[in-house]
Amino acid sequence: MQMEFTYPNLQDIYNKILNDSELPYDQLKSKYFNKKTGLVTLALSKISELPKEQKIEYGKQVNMLKIYVQE
Repeated sequence: MQMEFTYPNLQDIYNKILNDSELPYDQLKSKYFNKKTGLVTLALSKISELPKEQKIEYGKQVNMLKIYVQE
């Protein structure tokens, strides 16, 4: 299943996830959800920088990434 994201940084993260799909889950978890350096964690922290009207859609797309990695 190919996903498309309207935010380039989220599309980049998704492409990296696809490339890392063979990694063990613990390595994926560390790379994408680490509290300080995780790519999805960092993407979530960017929500506060967005205009109000973009926050909901951005948040939905980040959550799609989270779910994709966890599956």
